[in-house]
Amino acid sequence: ARHYKYEADIRNDRLIRMTKVVVYFKNVIFHIFLDPFHGYNRII
Repeated sequence: ARHYKYEADIRNDRLIRMTKVVVYFKNVIFHIFLDPFHGYNRII
């Protein structure tokens, strides 16, 4: 049972990391298009 739990945890970690990356890039693109200078400064 522990083995399956472990694999599920790995899958969840991967999903969470992917979601964070997607959200980050969405924010980057959003700022670049809507507010190029201020958005860029916030990212850096």
